[in-house]
Amino acid sequence: MEGLESFLSVSLDHDQVMLLWRILEKVDAKSFQGKYQWDNDYRKRTYWQNEKSFDTDTLILLKSTPWLLDDQNKPRKPGELFAPTPENRRLLGSSVPYLHPSIDLADKPENAKSRTLASTLGLHLRADTASVLNYIRSLSGTDIDLKVVRALYRFLDDNHARPVEDFARGSLLLTLTPLHRWWKSHEVFWQDESVVFGEERGYLEHHYPESLKLFFLGVGVAANAQPLDYLKAIQTLSSRQEVTPDIYVRTRNLYRRLWNAIQEDKKLRDNDEQKLIGSADWDEVRTSESWLGRRGEQYNFCRLEQLVWNDHSYIANLFAESLPFWDLEDLREFRDYLKVQPCSQASVSFHPHGAREQSITWSEKVREQLHWLRAFLNSARWKEQHVNASIEELNGLQVWLVEQATISYTLKGVSVRDPEPCLTYFDDDGVLWITSEAAEEEYPDQIGDALQSYFRVSELREFVKDLLTRRLEDVLRIWQKRGLEVLQPSLDLEQADSDPANADRESEGVQTTDGASEQNMEDYVDSSSPGIHTNTGSVSPTASTSLNRSTDSSRPASSGWQVNWGGSGGESESHRTLKERVATSPNLISAGLKLVSTEYEFPSLDRVDILLVTEQGRPVPVEIKTYIVPGDYKGVWQAVKYKHLAATLHRLRCEDVRSILVAYEIPDDVKAKCVEMGIEMVIIPPMTK
Repeated sequence: MEGLESFLSVSLDHDQVMLLWRILEKVDAKSFQGKYQWDNDYRKRTYWQNEKSFDTDTLILLKSTPWLLDDQNKPRKPGELFAPTPENRRLLGSSVPYLHPSIDLADKPENAKSRTLASTLGLHLRADTASVLNYIRSLSGTDIDLKVVRALYRFLDDNHARPVEDFARGSLLLTLTPLHRWWKSHEVFWQDESVVFGEERGYLEHHYPESLKLFFLGVGVAANAQPLDYLKAIQTLSSRQEVTPDIYVRTRNLYRRLWNAIQEDKKLRDNDEQKLIGSADWDEVRTSESWLGRRGEQYNFCRLEQLVWNDHSYIANLFAESLPFWDLEDLREFRDYLKVQPCSQASVSFHPHGAREQSITWSEKVREQLHWLRAFLNSARWKEQHVNASIEELNGLQVWLVEQATISYTLKGVSVRDPEPCLTYFDDDGVLWITSEAAEEEYPDQIGDALQSYFRVSELREFVKDLLTRRLEDVLRIWQKRGLEVLQPSLDLEQADSDPANADRESEGVQTTDGASEQNMEDYVDSSSPGIHTNTGSVSPTASTSLNRSTDSSRPASSGWQVNWGGSGGESESHRTLKERVATSPNLISAGLKLVSTEYEFPSLDRVDILLVTEQGRPVPVEIKTYIVPGDYKGVWQAVKYKHLAATLHRLRCEDVRSILVAYEIPDDVKAKCVEMGIEMVIIPPMTK
């Protein structure tokens, strides 16, 4: 077009632009295009075999010169401008320059020539993928309305655009909660995973309709978290300087998710062939300081080989400040899978001090009962309990008296001395030690304590005491009812049962703490009335005898209580004192209560410390603890168990039976657990001397 280059070489005003536009509208669009035509083989030519269009010099000049005015009267190249339609303005806002409104490009028949010219010049009649992506980039980091961004994502989806690389490199995804923030595609999930990732990831499902889900997945967003995400999140949290409550909760949730993935044998990612277990990522987390442990009142991350868990409250208290403990009680199976060491596996060292001598008398007394001890340990009811101790250790058993003794424990290379003196201990050499702090009338108790602690067999203490203090035929008769298997009886028990004299002696000899006979207790248990008779007792021994409680948090009578080694054990003096106070004065708990028995045994052979009865004849089991540490809910669960047993035994609804936990001190978290489980609490301060 002659003179066009000269015309465009100067700045055009609005009228000149409109004049040129009207002239160009009259030019046939084909005039702006030229054609190349050629043949591959001219000998066979009957028509041009190849053809290619190209822009004419006129069109190139019009496209490359900023001569069209935008809506701000600024000259622009045609390819920079967008048609000023409502649709374009609504979608792209002010992110692009619009053609001056004097040129109408609305989609109407009368504008056909203008729209054809605009298209030929490269002017954008409608938004395209590139312009929308550029607009999203310009919005990134701003507080733009979510509706605007949602419309842009919808446009990309409608046009089947899946710009994966753009969304991976740039923060082009907007969420409003938990924070107004822009994310890259690998930093967000479609589902809400905030319980494990908190504010460190974005979640889309609450901000966008389900119809956009496939678009987001198409640009690289994961539908939900995968095991690899859990591993990386654990590494991120474990690198923090301080374990805040939020980090604690999220870490616990991550462990729970990870354990579920391990149980389901999942892959690192759904589209990955690599299994979670056996992957380098799992091995890195497993062997690094990525595991939450509690040392005293502080949490920190440590290695698995440093962790222990509390299966023995007394020993755990000794190491509480020096070793990190796994305290995630809802993840016990995961803990076992990770092979976290129980604190009861601490090695024990016994240290006798001062003068010592063998007690020939007590050595002979114990050896005289070895046959029955072996029968007890070999009986089906108790045989499986002493898997880590050999009955052969009883051969050649000797009782030695020593002035004083102490015990120390070693775990994970850390040694701790028991602050309390040891009263009794059975070592691997077959020597049963008793210190001079114990009176001789307490020797049966102490011998039973040591053997029960060594073999870890419930009721062994009580059985040993009975053997050393009562008539053998009475002991065997009672214990056979409880499961003792006598392979070679030394007397005819059937004859003894039929002997009226023996029957009288048994009736007189087996008394409960309130003087009730065995028969009276059976009457109490078998009564068809849902109420309780108060003139009853128990077939169990007196209050000094206790059931084996290997994880009681109260201080035992001597250290090493109920561990898988020889050592002291039994009911502590403070526990016995508190139990006797409550038994003799039930009004310390509540008015109107009367004592039925201490060490009351249910038909299930479970024993409750104290059983009381209300004025209406309803049972009230009482669980005695002394000092309860935070996080120790065992006493609560025992009280729950006795509540259900009492309700079942007496045909009552569970909510109609009171069950009480009594202690010198009860931490706040244990109080909360009592309230949750429907257990009453009574705190009785220790007596001052």
